[in-house]
Amino acid sequence: ENELSYFEFYCKQILPELCILPQEFNFYSKIYVPMAFKEKAVLYSLVSWGCKVLKNNGLNYLIENKEANEYVNKVTTTIEINNKYLTKENFIVNFCCYMALVCMEISFGDVNEWSNYFTSCFNMINKMPGNFKFLRNCSTEGNLLAENFAYFDVLASQSNENGTFYPISDYHELFSKNSNAHDPLQGCLRPIILLIGEIVTLLVEYSSLQASFDLPECDKYEVISNMIQKSNDLDKQIQFTKPDLTCLQFLKTPQELENHLTLFEIFQISAQIYLRQVIKKLPPVVPEIEMLFFHLKHATTF
Repeated sequence: ENELSYFEFYCKQILPELCILPQEFNFYSKIYVPMAFKEKAVLYSLVSWGCKVLKNNGLNYLIENKEANEYVNKVTTTIEINNKYLTKENFIVNFCCYMALVCMEISFGDVNEWSNYFTSCFNMINKMPGNFKFLRNCSTEGNLLAENFAYFDVLASQSNENGTFYPISDYHELFSKNSNAHDPLQGCLRPIILLIGEIVTLLVEYSSLQASFDLPECDKYEVISNMIQKSNDLDKQIQFTKPDLTCLQFLKTPQELENHLTLFEIFQISAQIYLRQVIKKLPPVVPEIEMLFFHLKHATTF
């Protein structure tokens, strides 16, 4: 009975809040819940999430929840067994479990455990023929989960140091082919998420060049000049990019549309600030940054 109550809590309370789009676009309900009725590992992933939210007041990940941990242990045990014989079906089950655990830990503000699950998921993908392309092409579920993976990869703090797990060009290709299906966490943000990924890629490229700057002056000048040009081009792309409106045509009220467009504007301005701080190394007191902060504050209080 306890497990049933945790599962029901996940379905009725947690699941709807994982989607910023209308609920008919919430692919979590179309993938995770049906699979939970067939695969115990997926079921226990959702049960552990429901248990953790119900018993951990304020979504504090520092509060130990032994019961939820027992369910997670059941999940990880099944994942380990499946990893020994990674059929297509076992692969999708494991991937669903990993991404559910990633989402769960992030929702609690965890800064360590989610990354371990995410890295394990990446290592599992690399065991399959074609790596990321295998995930993208293996099923409808795999295609949608691949976009979810890309979203977390781009926004992960670890990507600022090491770059995204897969080239951002792979994610561009994935998003362009997923024109009629959307990650419910992104909504109309998809174009700006990809551009944030481009900033991350440029940052890692620039950092690696700085580490080997024992170059002749003429070569160093060319490297820096090229980096500034790429940064300026990327800034223009961010400034003129438009929200993905295909997922917004089914919104019921003008206020819902306004909320989505405001969220897009917030991400757009934040990306411009991020680009200037990590690539151009501009301090916050520079008027250019202060103006962007002013626009950001105006957008958030509109």
